[in-house]
Amino acid sequence: MLRFMLVGILMMLGFPASLPAQAPAKKKLNIIFILADDLGWGDLGCYGHPHIKTPNLDKLAKKGMRFSQFYTTSPVCTPSRASFMTGKHPQRFNIHHADLPETTPRYPLPLDAVTLMRLLQRVGYRTAHFGKWHLGEPPHTGMPRMHGIDHFFGSMGGRPSSPWNKFARYDDAQFILNEQPAKTYPGYATDVTTDHVLKYLDDIGKQDQPFYMNLWYHSPHEPLSPKVKQAEMYQNFPLKEQVYYGSVSNLDYNIGRVLAKLAELGIEDNTLIIFSSDNGPEVLIAAFSAGTAGVLRGRKTQLWEGGVRVPFIAALPGTIPAGRTCHQVASALDFLPTIGELTGARLPLKDQLDEGISLVPFLNGKKTIQSRTLYWESHIGQRGGPPSGTLVIRDGDWKLHIWQKENKRALYHLGNDIGESKDVATDHKDVADRLERLADAWYRTLPRETESRQKRPLPATEAEANRLPLD
Repeated sequence: MLRFMLVGILMMLGFPASLPAQAPAKKKLNIIFILADDLGWGDLGCYGHPHIKTPNLDKLAKKGMRFSQFYTTSPVCTPSRASFMTGKHPQRFNIHHADLPETTPRYPLPLDAVTLMRLLQRVGYRTAHFGKWHLGEPPHTGMPRMHGIDHFFGSMGGRPSSPWNKFARYDDAQFILNEQPAKTYPGYATDVTTDHVLKYLDDIGKQDQPFYMNLWYHSPHEPLSPKVKQAEMYQNFPLKEQVYYGSVSNLDYNIGRVLAKLAELGIEDNTLIIFSSDNGPEVLIAAFSAGTAGVLRGRKTQLWEGGVRVPFIAALPGTIPAGRTCHQVASALDFLPTIGELTGARLPLKDQLDEGISLVPFLNGKKTIQSRTLYWESHIGQRGGPPSGTLVIRDGDWKLHIWQKENKRALYHLGNDIGESKDVATDHKDVADRLERLADAWYRTLPRETESRQKRPLPATEAEANRLPLD
């Protein structure tokens, strides 16, 4: 009766007899950030590798957008991961090196750091992390779930099974579930990690709450296992290539499993997939390392292009144009602002430091190229050839390396010399001078590392090595 009275009143006032149905609220995006470990810029089929088979990532690139000039903020893992999660240079948190248990000082992400996961929790996201963490462990910082993660399954340090190199392995590795003691899980580490991801997706995919997931695989970081099944695909190659190529193909296979699960659950069209790597490929003297940076100079630990330029693929049906290659210079610093714009999870102004930008205008195809200035600083020991500068700046196509202790510099034009082979500092002294002033001014804003590195004694047992002081 009340409904008919309301309709009559509305008609008397000149409104239509029926009320328009409200459009259903648009569901928030799900987001999965897949991060490989020590994967080179040239290690995927879609980035030009002539032998490694990566059909799932190649397909993802065809469905979405591939970036040709994406950079991490460091040539090693802990610092670059800290930037992905905070949108800041790692030195802001006194993270100057990979966090390794064999030596001091340690380089954890402090608990007062504002992480992307915390920001996403504030706007209703369920957050999870699978695989390699490598942003510190107790007593140096809190467990991962204290950084804004609702569900954790993975390894605390930089290697599979144990942070200590002595106990690291891919076969029958140990993992930590939330705050439980480390436990051995039979199988190959990349496969086991994906098994747990699929189970999680089965549970979370049935809920209305949006989710954000870090899927940070250990692969293809050493020590790789010759038991990886996909090594069989490369029997005509030497053993080193068999294992490395097989490890990358296994990584691709497991990413395919995740993508298939999203399709099965009917959520692939509402799930943004981002894939990248934490730094360039390991040196070739490691047991099974056969990664490549393609035409780029340098490798992991170096600030040459090959140490910090990495693959970056983003796909979201209906939003990101399919089959595009974006030549915009982009950075790990952009990850948090980008996800923030897409989800409404934004940093307070007081925390908006450094030069990160949102990549949304590039991802939706509305913007093409924006000139940028990026900075790097790294004083870690380098391996794999002539050392790069310790302070580096890229401004447009110009890139300046500064060797601070040696008081020398070299200038390259990446548009003409992507391999950083011809120093043109003498011919373009004005450019080199200007970039050096900019780099020096930026460097003066960073905290300095003052503690010298010292070795720590090895634990006697795996149980001791993987025990966390949680009490």
